[in-house]
Formats: sequence, structure tokens, C-alpha cells
Amino acid sequence: MMERRDAAGALLALLLIAGCRLPPQEIITTWPEGLLPGYQELNCEWYDPDSTAIRYSYMLPTVDGSEIERLRWQIHRSGWKAGSPRESCFAVLEQTSNHLVMKCTNPGNLTTEVWVVRINSNVATVTAGPARAVLEYDGGA
Repeated sequence: MMERRDAAGALLALLLIAGCRLPPQEIITTWPEGLLPGYQELNCEWYDPDSTAIRYSYMLPTVDGSEIERLRWQIHRSGWKAGSPRESCFAVLEQTSNHLVMKCTNPGNLTTEVWVVRINSNVATVTAGPARAVLEYDGGA
């Protein structure tokens, strides 16, 4: 009986992440930190409404090697903790010229959020959300 329930849960998870029905405008307003100016062809690859984890991709009009650094600062600025001086809750776990992993432990509810960004040629792929869901769906990022 337990195996059947596990299989049903796995199938449901696959159905949830098999597609994304979010309109681009919702991505733009909810997860703008992962978007660089001039982006084109914004595509939601999957979205899990239960965990709010998402993966989206877009085309970059030009690539000059500064994309990961610019995204790092955008994500960093989005996670301000209360207090003075203001500081970000985001920490860089890994950064290369085409890959970025950042995490933030929300001081309010102690959940850990993760951003994983990859730049491949002129395509940016962004995965964001609760750590457990992102790492599960992103193959261990």
C-alpha cells in the first residue's frame, strides 16, 4: 500500500512540474531578481504551487561576462533583513562565470530560500524557491 501511495505522489509531483501555466507577467512581478534588463522570450519551465518553487529561462540580447555578477547583486539586494545597517540575508554558496547558487534563511519564519542561476551561451535559467524543493527539482544543484 505504501509503494502505491509513493508512486501516486511521484506521479503528482511530475504532473505539477511538467509544465507551467504562469503568465510571464506573474514571473516578472514575483521573481524579478532573476531577470536582467533586455531579456527576451521569457519561458516558465515549471512551477510547483505547493512549495512556490519555479524555474524559468530567457534569452539575453548580449552576453558580456558580467551577467552572473549583476544577478548576484540583484538577488542580494532583494533579501534585506530588518535593522541598521541594512544587510542581505542572502549568501553566495557557489559562483563561477556562468553559475550562481545563493541561499537566504528567512529570519521571520526560518525557512531557507535558494536561487540557482545558470548562463549557457545566451540563455539564462533561473530556479528559485524553498531550498528543499529547488534542490529536489534542480537535481541537487
